[in-house]
Amino acid sequence: MKELKRVLKELGLVAVVGLVLGLAINAVNDDGLALGHNYFPQGRVDATQPASQPVSVGGQESSMAQVEPVVNGANQVDPWVQVVLDAGLQVMSQDQVVDAYHDPAYEVGEHVFVDARNDDLYQEGHIPGAYQFDHYFAERYIDRILPACLAAQKVIVYCEGGECEDSRFAAFDLLECGVDMGKVFVYVGGIKAWKKSGLAIEIGERLSGKMTTEYELE
Repeated sequence: MKELKRVLKELGLVAVVGLVLGLAINAVNDDGLALGHNYFPQGRVDATQPASQPVSVGGQESSMAQVEPVVNGANQVDPWVQVVLDAGLQVMSQDQVVDAYHDPAYEVGEHVFVDARNDDLYQEGHIPGAYQFDHYFAERYIDRILPACLAAQKVIVYCEGGECEDSRFAAFDLLECGVDMGKVFVYVGGIKAWKKSGLAIEIGERLSGKMTTEYELE
């Protein structure tokens, strides 16, 4: 019994030391996470309200009446689209996203694409002209993307697609920073759906000009 107590005491001490060291490293590391930041918001509007009724985030209202949910072969709303709608956010279908990209408004900054993925994935290929906004390190990007989002008519946020939730979390961060919820949309299909449509991606930095349609489909 004494031996068991000694082992448990040592394990507890190791755990405490590890926690303290981890917090210390996170505090001094530029890549450390902000401990007070909510990285996984679950919805900040009343999701019980019908999508056609005004909902509010931070005092801002949007009718959300133009939502065009993606449906599957059984004519049912895609479950991941439903998650976004239940959180009180707007979605864009594949056709709507492509139309927004080819609209002349995109060329003059009235339509803005926001890539919510990390550096490696963004550098591997993103929607041409999309701003990067990794919500885990929002402070790195917000000063650069916020003016563009505030001035835009439509802000389309995406990530990998499907069950990837980063686009939803990034959208909430933009709303908290003052972007009108009426112009924020989540592209649930994400980069995977973009590639499946055979559309070009941009490699490297934003506006690098390095475009390709040669990529692997998952």
